Parts: sequence; structure tokens; C-alpha cells
Amino acid sequence: MNFEGPVACVFAHPDDEVLGFGASTSKLVSKDIEVYPVLVSGYAEKRFQGDSPEILKDKCKSACDLLGAEEPLFGDFPNLALHNVESHLIVNFIENAFLKIKPRIIITHHPADLNSDHKVVSELCLAACRLPQRRPDLKLPLIRNILFAEILSSTDWSYASLSNHFRPDFYFEVNEYDLSKKWLALKEYGNVARSRPHPRNKKTIDALANIRGSESGVEYAESFQSCFCLYERN
Repeated sequence: MNFEGPVACVFAHPDDEVLGFGASTSKLVSKDIEVYPVLVSGYAEKRFQGDSPEILKDKCKSACDLLGAEEPLFGDFPNLALHNVESHLIVNFIENAFLKIKPRIIITHHPADLNSDHKVVSELCLAACRLPQRRPDLKLPLIRNILFAEILSSTDWSYASLSNHFRPDFYFEVNEYDLSKKWLALKEYGNVARSRPHPRNKKTIDALANIRGSESGVEYAESFQSCFCLYERN
């Protein structure tokens, strides 16, 4: 399957767009494919060593600029409390983003991530993905693919005893340049990168890309789990 834009990356928090899809964004942008970050809890006010909403927003824009992504769309839903928000409000936010982007491919969280916000966003993003089918009058293009991304210190920390933990089956080849852009974009946040053994560091990020590359027969890759795939006849 060849990627066809636009691509919408629907994630819970600023930095998820880098951790889950940063190297792939760099590669796709080099092929003139538009990538749009959609961040439901755009200000993440309860995060560890958190910034003010204004500073975090600026850092996110800088990270997206470095990767070549489009202007991020920020929701103002509460960090670590999305489960307390009426579902239709988050679905409406994501649907409105889709009306602007008209995406063909969706990247979002895995539903078994450790982070509760990630679980909520994954579930409600899937609901929003039915918008072209629910509202044919809007004449939106059908979504071709939905992929679950892996977020270090969330997807990997989910308990393996869960029956639906992350199982990669879709690999996107990247190169050293794309990985370097991913790391530089993560550093734009200033307080997201952590020292080992915490996984959010350059050594672990590069190691994961090596492992995913070895699994798929290339040098480096970012991996995903396929949730939905539409084959369209020409």
C-alpha cells in the first residue's frame, strides 16, 4: 500500500505526533505528502515538568515545522481527564478537523496504551472516521487506512497480559535523516526527552527503529498496527 495524502495524525498530546510518527512525517513530507497533527488535549497542563499552554503550543509548532508537518490543530480538552469529557464533544472536534483536512489516512493511538487519554482518543477517533460514510452529503473522500502508532513509555508499557496489546503489522521505511529529524523535533519540547532507562531518549528511539527495520527487512522503520484498510478499484 502506498501512502496517499493528506494524512491526519490524531493524538492526545503534543509530542505524541513526534514519538509516534515523527520519522514517517519527515519521509512523507519529502515526497510532497501533507501530514496534519491533530492534538486533542493540546495544552497538556498536568504533564511532568509541564510548560504553560502558550509555551507548549509554540514548542509543538516548532517541532512540526522542523518535521515539515502542517500547522497543528489544538483541542482544549483536559489532560489526563478525557474520560470525564462527553464523548460527542471530542468526536465533533476530530470530525471538524477531518472536514478541514479531508484525510485519506489516519494515524492514532493504540486502544491498549497505558495512558488513559490515549485509549479515549483511539476509540473516539475511530468513531469520527465513519464521518464520510455517515454523512455522504459532505462529499468527503473515504478513509483508506487507519493505523495505530506506538508511543514510547505508553504503548510499550502496556501490560502484555492484555489480549489486545500492540502487534505491529505495518512498517514504514525511514532513513537516518528522518530519524535525526525525529530526535531534533523531540528536543524542541525541551523536557520530554529523558535519560535511560526511560525509553524517551535517542538511544532507545534509534534502537526501536533498528528493531522494526530488522523485522521488516530494511535498515530502519517505524511500525504500526493496521486497523482498517480500504482497497479501491481504479
